[in-house]
Amino acid sequence: MATAYQNLSDYDFNSVPDGSEMTFGIVVAEWNKHITEKLLEGACNTLEKHGVKPENIYVKRVPVLQDFHSLHIVALKK
Repeated sequence: MATAYQNLSDYDFNSVPDGSEMTFGIVVAEWNKHITEKLLEGACNTLEKHGVKPENIYVKRVPVLQDFHSLHIVALKK
């Protein structure tokens, strides 16, 4: 796994672009809610920290699919 032994919480805050004019869609699995809800919370908090307005974060909950186990985030164009 490419992320093995890496702390993905460590990143250069200033290298992330301002998100105030961006819109994001987050797809989160309903399966394992005790895990996926925490992932969703962290994703939303991080996006908001980088200027994304809460009203520009769209969340879609889906049942678990074979190739979808947790959470996916995509930037959306207007």
